[in-house]
Amino acid sequence: MKSICLYILIVEWDIIIVKVLEVRLVPVTIDIDKCGKIDNCPGEGLCIKLCEQGALIEKDGDVVLISENCDDCDLCIQNCPNQAISKV
Repeated sequence: MKSICLYILIVEWDIIIVKVLEVRLVPVTIDIDKCGKIDNCPGEGLCIKLCEQGALIEKDGDVVLISENCDDCDLCIQNCPNQAISKV
């Protein structure tokens, strides 16, 4: 998963304080309306089958993203027959 670091400089009473914040980015998003659940997917959950990192799983018939497992390879985006998966 990608993350960015934000550096914030705060000047108070002639003292410079540097704060570092790490913000994690969600690599992809799933449009639930387009997805149509695994039962209605022409690829029968192809995105889950293709994901070698286990970032996409099936839960109660839905495709669920585990963003910390995603390595941003885009295989799910390229192979989704419903074009339901995209970059954020």
